[in-house]
Amino acid sequence: MKKTKETQDLETDDEALREAGMREGTRTSGKFKLRPCVPGTISIIRSNMLEKRDEFWFVAAFAFVHTAPLDDVLAVDSDPVAFNKAVRKWQIENIADLEEQNELSRLVSAAWDKVNASETRAQHASAPTGSSGGK
Repeated sequence: MKKTKETQDLETDDEALREAGMREGTRTSGKFKLRPCVPGTISIIRSNMLEKRDEFWFVAAFAFVHTAPLDDVLAVDSDPVAFNKAVRKWQIENIADLEEQNELSRLVSAAWDKVNASETRAQHASAPTGSSGGK
């Protein structure tokens, strides 16, 4: 679609998804610039939780996955012990005080609300009404 002054249509599918709240762009929280929260980054956090963690750790894990260089994140993704150490190291080196923790917590909470809403919709999806071919 092409955006015009008359229609205010959206130029790209990506822009349309962001506008609908289905895909987000880069977010900033204080000194942190976080890449978009996508299914792959959510999976990294969930698959590396060794046991129930406190909110400080969870916020740090979210921030680590969304701010650290992607290669650093992927280097520890398949090793929960290494992942937890990397998160803790990132937390100690990057979150200086409770105010920074609170800023990140607000951002993480908003992102997780979207994740939970998405999972709820997926669990309660109705059967498709049309056919895209096949039978």
